[in-house]
Amino acid sequence: MFIALITVGLTLNVGALMVSTHAPAKRARSGGVAGVLFVSFFAVPALMNVLMVTSSTKSLETRCVGFFAADVPVLLLVSFFALYYAAWMFKGVTRVLSRENEPLFSRGGGAGFMLGHIVLMLGLAWPHFTPRDFPGPIYGFWLAGLFPLFFIPLGSVKTFEKYFEESGATAGPRPQGAGAFLLRSNLSYWLALGGLWAASSLIVGLATGLVPLLSLYEVVVILSFCLVFFFLLELSILYMPVYNKIGVLIAVFTVIVIVLPLWLSGIFGKSNLHMFCLPGFAWELLQDETSPRLPIFHLVLAYNLALSLVPLWLVLRRYQFIVTARRGM
Repeated sequence: MFIALITVGLTLNVGALMVSTHAPAKRARSGGVAGVLFVSFFAVPALMNVLMVTSSTKSLETRCVGFFAADVPVLLLVSFFALYYAAWMFKGVTRVLSRENEPLFSRGGGAGFMLGHIVLMLGLAWPHFTPRDFPGPIYGFWLAGLFPLFFIPLGSVKTFEKYFEESGATAGPRPQGAGAFLLRSNLSYWLALGGLWAASSLIVGLATGLVPLLSLYEVVVILSFCLVFFFLLELSILYMPVYNKIGVLIAVFTVIVIVLPLWLSGIFGKSNLHMFCLPGFAWELLQDETSPRLPIFHLVLAYNLALSLVPLWLVLRRYQFIVTARRGM
């Protein structure tokens, strides 16, 4: 039941956030319509399929599921989830239609959506935080809460043109470089969202009995996977005006980064190699929590940081270019 409702939540989340997977410029209106069509033709049937599986032993009218400390009827809980994600989707589409060249999520809106999603996932996982199920539901909550970190950035991006426009605010009598508007950048916002997820995950993990040092390493390593994604996404945004095919290149590179460790693990029979991609690492988390994994955590963290170095350097160079070019106008 816990897995089924997690699936419901993620299905609705995908439906709401698919509206955001477009460049928030000229295609804003068509992207919003495409998102609504996606929800109508794909997300809703998927949700109904989950409901049919859930109701295999009892009718939905009488079946209940744990949500925090209460037993809530399935229909009521699913309706609440649908209302929450649909409200955010409606708010995002309204924002796109009413504001020229604005993304679906404002900074405050993205943070609010993230916090609400974390609370919903915590409510589903809460009844399963028992010694009998330990520690699987805790990691399930971590991974379900992580999901928006890969979709909110797509719905809250500042485009290169927006950066160029806002960079005028960083100009002043004294020289200012890339760091002057780093706080205004996509990266600072996305890292703040990652901090919300990390803080909630650590609090729940420590409160439910996970080993503190091990929990800290696990959260930091997961966040390092997100960091690579953030840098690559920002790289594609900043260099799109120069290389219009860079999005394709980065998409291929992302697939390679995800698939290559799994492929090498299967070829060489090295079980630890799959931990160098997020799906493999997530799978390993759901295994025995007491296994000694700190040494491999160090390697995975170093690997992700190494992958981030070149994108970070290129991003900072582009920031500096924007500030310099804007000041010279």
